Parts: sequence; structure tokens; C-alpha cells
Amino acid sequence: MKWIHALAATVLFSTGCVGGQESGLAVETSECAAKGMGTLGGDEFFVGRLIGDLNQGVHGRWVHWGPPVCVEPDQEGYHLGERDHLVAMPEQIDCRLNGFGFATVAGSALWNGQDGHTFHLQLQDYRGAQPDQYRLLVFDSTGQPVYIVNDQVAAGDISVLPRR
Repeated sequence: MKWIHALAATVLFSTGCVGGQESGLAVETSECAAKGMGTLGGDEFFVGRLIGDLNQGVHGRWVHWGPPVCVEPDQEGYHLGERDHLVAMPEQIDCRLNGFGFATVAGSALWNGQDGHTFHLQLQDYRGAQPDQYRLLVFDSTGQPVYIVNDQVAAGDISVLPRR
């Protein structure tokens, strides 16, 4: 998990954001809120609300359901099986605000009801200028990726805002 944080910090540093300070028109802060509800192009959907506070850390939850899994046909034809699903418990949030909003969130997670997983979520709020962007990586206890999605929000909205 540490390499993910280092990678995210490198990306943010290279874009001109430096630890809670204004750099040009961009500000990086952990005092922000990210919320959203919607669907992705591959029949996946998500809902969540996360709030970062310097004194109290991050609170809230993020839930993601993957596409339905087709199982063997029965007498009535094909039917849909269970969906992969994530319940994320955030431990860190960093936001970059520069007219648009970008949030990087990481923490522990339940993956298909099993603990011992971690996640890394990136949310890009384009404020209506174009479809919002959604990236989710889920890792098992050894750090191996078990699920990756990188897609535009097909219906719904993501909001990344300074905490008020």
C-alpha cells in the first residue's frame, strides 16, 4: 500500500500541488469532501460520501458493485449470478482543487464480504465540462490486484469539493 501512496504523491507533486499549499491555481488538501452516485459503462455502479478532516481523519463509506456474472444456464435460460462488490473504509483522502476536483482515496476494504483487502480510488470531477472519471483498484492481502476499473461515469455524478 505504501507504493500507492508514493505514486499518488509523485503524481500530485509533479502536477504542481505541494502539501496543502497553493501552487499556481491548484490547491492540495486533505480537508475536502468527495461524494458520488452513478453507473459506469460496464454495468457497474457506485455510491459513497467521504469527508476528510485534519483533526478527525477520513470518515464515510464508498461502495462499488461490479458487473453481474453470468452463470451456467438452467431450465429457464441464463441468469445472473452475484456481483463483485467493495465496501471501502477510507483511511486517507487527498484532493487537488483547481477549478475541477480530483480526489485520491485509500484504505482497507471488504471485497465480496472478505476482509484483508485494500483499495485505491481516484475520482475526477469535471463539473459538467465532460463526463467524470472513476478509477478503482482493489488489492488482496499480498498486494496483488484483484479488481481494476477505469471508466467514465455514464450516468450520475461525482463531486469533489473543499470541506466547508
